[in-house]
Amino acid sequence: MQKFTSKALLANLEKTFVKEVKYSPSYFVIIDAFSQYPALKEQITNLLRETFHPYKNPPLVLEDLRKFFSQNLFIVLEHSKKTDEAFWLIFDLFFKFFGDNHALNIKCAEAIFSILEKTISFLEKTSVFKIKKAFKEVLKAIYTLPEKYFLCFLESYYSFKRLLKRFPEEFLDEELTKIFEGLLKR
Repeated sequence: MQKFTSKALLANLEKTFVKEVKYSPSYFVIIDAFSQYPALKEQITNLLRETFHPYKNPPLVLEDLRKFFSQNLFIVLEHSKKTDEAFWLIFDLFFKFFGDNHALNIKCAEAIFSILEKTISFLEKTSVFKIKKAFKEVLKAIYTLPEKYFLCFLESYYSFKRLLKRFPEEFLDEELTKIFEGLLKR
């Protein structure tokens, strides 16, 4: 029996095939953080290709990124040579998903909150808050988001108040306190 192949599927694959997906070399610092873990390095390399693919399925890619960093964030925090930069770029990836799809925007906000909470849980285990500058930049980026995206953070399961309560006091400084206050008031 001959196998049926849809002509529409073949035409679609021909139109959407992308031989090489390009993205900024700055994201290589994330890949480099996984250099000691070949399987994870391959996984993040593929995730970056999917993230920047012009015909991606945003909800699926967003969820894959959230899962990957939820499970492997500690590697970036502990093994990256450029921890601050890698940390910021992780969130930069998530910010790229904000757009016209409100449901996806809420999922994006929840993913960002999820990774922020995961980060806070690691602060207690690490001796130095290596990502303090990048952490502040992420919070500032959230604060300065356009209103329609910022409101998605208020609709999510997480909250800034909960995030602040979990934040270790020894890492709070005047600037971080002001950023948190601004987020709570906005």
